[in-house]
Amino acid sequence: MIAVADSRGWDSFIAKGKEPFRKEAWIEGNLRGMKVQGYTPDEKDLKELNDKQGIIERTPSESKPADKLSEAYHNLSKSESIKKHPELEGVHKTVMLANNFANRKIPDQESRDKFLKQMETLALSEAKEGSFKVKQVVERQQEHEVEVSR
Repeated sequence: MIAVADSRGWDSFIAKGKEPFRKEAWIEGNLRGMKVQGYTPDEKDLKELNDKQGIIERTPSESKPADKLSEAYHNLSKSESIKKHPELEGVHKTVMLANNFANRKIPDQESRDKFLKQMETLALSEAKEGSFKVKQVVERQQEHEVEVSR
């Protein structure tokens, strides 16, 4: 189900059903860079996700403020994350633009997923620094495509 949603370019979904199913949907969706509502992860779930992503987890006392942006981006709905961290609006827009570009220009799913993960990581990094160069590059690319198609 998650693979189908991802192949259709969905960037979010609501997990419904029994808790074990919702948990697995949350993990799989997050591994694919999707926003998942309908399940609230606990510390064990976050660790499992981090382990599957190959990320070394930090203890809460070691968390940096910038990690809060990533946590909000990955665990809250788009509107909730922007309300809590307005700087995430640029990240959401950048990832949406990158997703649209990838769906049009990158034929195979594995390459698309890798590209989108890199763009998400870069956009989050830029949000933490207060700049959005990735968004500007994607927008320029789209403007160029419009000019070429005229």
